[in-house]
Amino acid sequence: METQTNQNPEHPHIVIARHPKNMGVGLILTIIFGSIGLLYSTVVGGLIMTFFVQPVLMLSLITGHHILSILIALFYWPICIYWTIKAIKTYNSKLFAGEDTNENIDLSLSSIIMFLLVSTFIFCGLFAIYDQIISKLG
Repeated sequence: METQTNQNPEHPHIVIARHPKNMGVGLILTIIFGSIGLLYSTVVGGLIMTFFVQPVLMLSLITGHHILSILIALFYWPICIYWTIKAIKTYNSKLFAGEDTNENIDLSLSSIIMFLLVSTFIFCGLFAIYDQIISKLG
């Protein structure tokens, strides 16, 4: 048996070991802590759900739009749970395939504009549903 040694001391061999993310841990954290638990699965998803959706939910509660708050809350938790499952599956499949598992954040102008447009569309849709419900009740 032949032992290989590094002949070039300027370029040492570096091995980085990564472990797969545990689906059970991710789900438990997300179910208990919501978007904060989502940070285990995906940092980007956790930040979006924490700093975008929660302020909208709090604003709708403060302004007295309780039905809108209920609608947002009904969709908030399932979206976090789905995002956890999808993120862990993607991370683990990339890890086992030997691909880069880092979350690449696209901060191009077009992606920022698209995010703002989609989030505005979703918010307006929820508000329209809320407005229809209120007009039928009142």
